[in-house]
Amino acid sequence: METKDFDHLYLFLQSRTVGKGELLLTKGNVCRNIFFLLDGFVRMYYIDFEGNEINYRFTNSGNFFVDFQSFLTQKPSLYYWEAMQDAELLQISYSSVQHLFDLYGKQDDLIILMKS
Repeated sequence: METKDFDHLYLFLQSRTVGKGELLLTKGNVCRNIFFLLDGFVRMYYIDFEGNEINYRFTNSGNFFVDFQSFLTQKPSLYYWEAMQDAELLQISYSSVQHLFDLYGKQDDLIILMKS
């Protein structure tokens, strides 16, 4: 992505503070945001048939996190995202991402950026 593309992207980012234990996504809800964790620690988990919380993924500062399947399909998630400590993050909504894709057509760049 070029610098001017990042400048436009920043217009759509929202800053958010969450407290320890706060859920950013819950099972049955659609993942409507891509998050970038500025500071903190979050976990992704699911609840098995016996009611146990099963950790699936952890994310620390400086990384993106999203339930890609739910975000891309806009269908309910099977997972929970929970802040394990107070956290600062940036988020961009599904509609904003779609708008940027329409303008720039650079979906591959965003996916590569998020995986790096």
